Amino acid sequence: MEKQKIQEHLLRQKMKGLPKYHDLKSKLFIKQKGKCTVCNTELELEEHDLHEHHIRPISEGGSKSKKENLELLHKECHRTKPNATT
Repeated sequence: MEKQKIQEHLLRQKMKGLPKYHDLKSKLFIKQKGKCTVCNTELELEEHDLHEHHIRPISEGGSKSKKENLELLHKECHRTKPNATT
């Protein structure tokens, strides 16, 4: 458990000073340990490179803003997901 706290701290430090990263995006980034859930490689911290994907589409009753229904993806990885809009 201590290792996870250290990793989260390092990710938070890495994110300091980034322009207008809202709290939800920061929490998703930390939850995913800075990795894309599609390709499992490191996410770029520039805002235009991160896409929020709704795991369960809103049209099917998925939450629009709860972190349990969201994941961060690379722009290109997001295009590979079903029902993805860019």
